[in-house]
Amino acid sequence: MEELLVYAILLYEGLVTEAEYQQRLNALFLAHPEDHMLLDLECETDYYI
Repeated sequence: MEELLVYAILLYEGLVTEAEYQQRLNALFLAHPEDHMLLDLECETDYYI
């Protein structure tokens, strides 16, 4: 989860793209599908639904 926080900060500062953030979120969610916080983030930030 700390890694995703770092990506969020980097995204806010413009050092990574939205696509890079989404890619990392997706990878973390797939690695830990039981994590409800990641599930919430995955659902809230998925613009294709």
